[in-house]
Amino acid sequence: MSSKKRTAHTPLNLGSGTTSRGRKQFDALVGKLHAAKLLAETWRQASSDRRELGAKEFLPLKQVNDALLKQLALRLDQLSEEASLDEAEREDLSDLIVELALDLLDQEDDAELEQVCARHSGLDENEDDEDDEDDDDDDDDDLDVFELYDDFSEDDAEYAGQHAEFAELMQRVHDLDIGDLDLRSEENREVVRALIVAEETGEPARQRSLLAASARAERARILLEEKVAEAMGALYRELADAFNASPAPGEASSAAKVEFIQRAEAAHAAGDLPALLAFRIELEQRGMVSHLPEKELAHYNKLLKEQLRLTELEIAQFVNEAAMYQPEVPVKRLTPESMLDMLKADIVGIRQQIAGIERDLVELKAPGRLKSWLQEPN
Repeated sequence: MSSKKRTAHTPLNLGSGTTSRGRKQFDALVGKLHAAKLLAETWRQASSDRRELGAKEFLPLKQVNDALLKQLALRLDQLSEEASLDEAEREDLSDLIVELALDLLDQEDDAELEQVCARHSGLDENEDDEDDEDDDDDDDDDLDVFELYDDFSEDDAEYAGQHAEFAELMQRVHDLDIGDLDLRSEENREVVRALIVAEETGEPARQRSLLAASARAERARILLEEKVAEAMGALYRELADAFNASPAPGEASSAAKVEFIQRAEAAHAAGDLPALLAFRIELEQRGMVSHLPEKELAHYNKLLKEQLRLTELEIAQFVNEAAMYQPEVPVKRLTPESMLDMLKADIVGIRQQIAGIERDLVELKAPGRLKSWLQEPN
């Protein structure tokens, strides 16, 4: 026999010329599951890298950019009464100031910018106060629900209260039912963020469907882990009994036995059902364990099917998250690499924008430059 180690996704050659339907299905499932797990891990790593890169580079740049935009809005407000401006130019300038102020106010309240915005939008402060009173019932619409919690508690009782409060807020503000989705998982929180974005961009039906599937998958994953652990325990005990029994002809060397034990222990420790099951079938071919009944193999195949389904759903969640940030890219063309590339492009773009705002602020310090600055193409 070849000394090359068998991998979990290598189809088994039973050597009899015939392969049962169950074992053909097993080989196909193992191959698909292996590929899906590799892809899910690639997405998982890319998503983690994106969060890390965003926190390390993009968010600090965004803070600098917003601070400079505020400086620009306030500087333009100071210059708005410049005598050289005609009526049309003054109107264009007010529109620009309001646009800058509103973009910043959408992200964070700022009394100074609110006053500037009111002054240039033609509303006095009393009208603003009336509008604020009218909008009191809608304040939650602009709330970042994740700002309510610095972190979700690991204590189950405390977390249950946090989850209930968060779920009620999501239902009231965004009309989204998050079910039992575990919010202590950063991946699940990313799913919820993506759903909020989708709801705001007009894709609620598709996103609610994904969220419902995610919530169901969360519960199914917990149940599946219990079933897989039970199945692997039974398989491992069977293999341990085989190792303790008299070795089959041709497998008497202690080195071979140690190798078998190590392979079984490694698969069991990793929670790798396909690898442990493939090893059990290999030992059956060697005559070291009894024939695996088709009924038992069908049960294992059912577990593998569920693992494949949940892994594919996890991939779909990552793709959906990427779609939120790349709406112009067809879903079929979204990849882990493209998600990272988009963020890197955003970082380049915001650096360029910062440089442009800094140039504008320097230019606007010079007396009499406002009129010519307004005439420059944006």
